[in-house]
Amino acid sequence: MFKKCKANCQANDNLYLRGNVFYYMVELPRQDGKRRYFIKSLHTKDYYEALEKARNMAKNLDLTAKTPTELIATARHLMDKIIYEDSVHSITTDDGRVLTTTVKRISAKTDLQVIQDLYDVIARMTTITDMTDDEKQEMLAMITQVVNTRFDEGFTELKNYLQNLQINTGSGAGTPPKIHTIRELRDAWIQHENNGKAERRKKELFFEYMAKKIGLTIDSDYAEFNSESKINDIIHEIKINPKWSTGATKGKKVGYLKSLYDYVDGEYPGMYRNFKNRYPIYKKGESQNPHMPYSDMDLKEIFNPAHNHFKNNPDDFWVILMGMFAGARTNAAATIKYQDIVNIDGCFCIHFNKGDDKNKHLKTEATIRLLPIPQQLLDLGFIDWVQRKKKRLNAQDDDQIFTNAINSKGNYNNKYVSDQILPFVRSLNLSKPYKGKLDFHSFRNNASLQLQDIFVPQSYINNIMGWKGQTIMEQHYSKHSLSKIKVQADKLRYDFLQPEFDYWRDVMSKK
Repeated sequence: MFKKCKANCQANDNLYLRGNVFYYMVELPRQDGKRRYFIKSLHTKDYYEALEKARNMAKNLDLTAKTPTELIATARHLMDKIIYEDSVHSITTDDGRVLTTTVKRISAKTDLQVIQDLYDVIARMTTITDMTDDEKQEMLAMITQVVNTRFDEGFTELKNYLQNLQINTGSGAGTPPKIHTIRELRDAWIQHENNGKAERRKKELFFEYMAKKIGLTIDSDYAEFNSESKINDIIHEIKINPKWSTGATKGKKVGYLKSLYDYVDGEYPGMYRNFKNRYPIYKKGESQNPHMPYSDMDLKEIFNPAHNHFKNNPDDFWVILMGMFAGARTNAAATIKYQDIVNIDGCFCIHFNKGDDKNKHLKTEATIRLLPIPQQLLDLGFIDWVQRKKKRLNAQDDDQIFTNAINSKGNYNNKYVSDQILPFVRSLNLSKPYKGKLDFHSFRNNASLQLQDIFVPQSYINNIMGWKGQTIMEQHYSKHSLSKIKVQADKLRYDFLQPEFDYWRDVMSKK
């Protein structure tokens, strides 16, 4: 399709095909005799959809007017005409020592009209209102790049320079408004993370505390927060704060900081700094309350035919088995969709993935995997039950299978497991571990131990459980084929539960 469209694209001056994605392209006025183009992704691979989008954009783009794109191009052109020179500063310390430092300053050789024009252009860009949200975000991102990257701290220097020379900068002049506040980007990041209420509150309080500690507020400009000196102050506070005494706690706070910077860098590339490789590493140490596996007798009690819980709540039965047979964590187990059950060359698999689903929160990249369904789980009738439920509910492919894990608003109910499954499990006569705790994660422990006890190679266990692996061999040289993973996954069995499974297979066949 793309090769066939190449001739058509060339016939349309506004379409540009790159990497099988269409872009809108328009030529800007030449600068110093060089061609310049405005290029924006149309986010589609379909030629006809791209053509329609390009036509709509062409209607709204008047190159004879001072558009945001033209203003930015003008600002860059003026910046290239500014002359800088080294300026030596001397500082006398308390002990009488004289320290010198060299900084870049605007030279007096620079044409004052160039500076005046540049200031007017930047001031005008901060006041434009007749644009779409996408255009505004693009314009603001480029202004920040102009101010912060090219000038470093030169915008303040430019303003002071103009004021000292008493140049009339016009009524529109002034420092740029806040593009993003700390609160705005923090809340967007928290929303993206899809945490529970308690974790969201911890993150909110952490950044409110940190902003205050470094002399800002949560509504300060994020650009102030995103600076060399401020991140040093934040990391120092994490190191010395007595409330965060353990390595695990300090590591979690550093993780908050790193995750926010990564998120903002991904959303607004090049707009703010991302301080990679600057974060201290803290070891978690041994947990004081680790997840422990259920004993064989515990599992027999959970699946005991004497209780009616699974008859009334079949979703709970299969979600628990997602932990026992797929090593799935709570969210991964409960948010599986119908389209995540796939048949590849006769092998039924569960595709654990996130995509753009706000309900799914997978802990690591390794968690994203294609897992052949173990044979014992297939024998329990899992695929038949899923297909019957989909037909009965007239569900769509992108609907979640386990409807108990969906709240009234159609979102993931992150309290589903803790409010429904775990109270049932804890109501049973289960043994108490000598240390640690029993919870949903314990089913994942059971899956791991079953595989270890029958000596499945570690690299296959990583594939099944969704672990990255510890060694270079496991991480980079253990790309097993689906058929070979299937052989190992089928070894994940709970034969001591076969009588209970036989009973529940018949019950579930009628659900």
